[in-house]
Amino acid sequence: MSGKVPEFWDPQTGGIALVLNYLEENGNITLPVHLAPQGSVFVMFSDKGSKSRHVVKIEKEMKSLFPINDDAGIHPPIEIKEIAGKPVADVYQAGSYKLWWSDGTESSVKAAGISIEVLLAPAWTVHFDSAWGAPGTMTLDQLKSWTSFAEEGIKYYSGKATYENSFTISKSELKGKKLIINLGQLREMAVVRINGHRFNLLWTPPFELDITDYIVNGKNNLEIDVINLWPNRLIGDGKLPKSQRKTKTNIIKFDASGAENYLRESGLIGPVTLNLTTRINLK
Repeated sequence: MSGKVPEFWDPQTGGIALVLNYLEENGNITLPVHLAPQGSVFVMFSDKGSKSRHVVKIEKEMKSLFPINDDAGIHPPIEIKEIAGKPVADVYQAGSYKLWWSDGTESSVKAAGISIEVLLAPAWTVHFDSAWGAPGTMTLDQLKSWTSFAEEGIKYYSGKATYENSFTISKSELKGKKLIINLGQLREMAVVRINGHRFNLLWTPPFELDITDYIVNGKNNLEIDVINLWPNRLIGDGKLPKSQRKTKTNIIKFDASGAENYLRESGLIGPVTLNLTTRINLK
């Protein structure tokens, strides 16, 4: 691998990211790979940018984070990446960091007050497909599983529902920050749109995205499509005469007594949070 540059290829988005934090010794390359639960990544080695400057060592307050690191969590304490061709540090844990670069230079990074919550509007508007038994549109002041509703059209709903909300933020608040949305719990998959921009499908936790580049000054519109599986609708249909059922299938186990035990939590359960996290430009 001598002289090669590692890249991360994301199998979900198809994105390719140059790795700016690795150590080459004796023909071997050591690099940090931080995966979310059920996450995966392809590590490819390229000749492109083989002389690029990169971080070879990181310490936080005299404790090694790379190449030796025992920290674990949803995010690493500090993550070095390239944005618009320039190196940046996304910092998830407050503290003082020291970086050693491949060209012999050093950088110091200090971050305090890491995360600032951005408030969503208090109520959610939810659009269901009324052809599948649910009301067309309703307003919620609390996110919860569809199976928690007394109304059978929602309790047994299977399909797509679109949640709408908004939040207000100024461009000045984004300076030196990145904005992450985390959807909390949901079943089973979701597509997020910010001001009309559609992100790739989310189907594994943590259900979160960096939405910094799609924020406008002032009011921002948030839409979340959530799709569940079909057992809940089959269970609801099992309680109805065949002439009133929404589905037709040869699966009969959901007609049996005790079928309610098979109900699966569904929809956007949350909590949905928006957090400004420190992003520092590196020299």
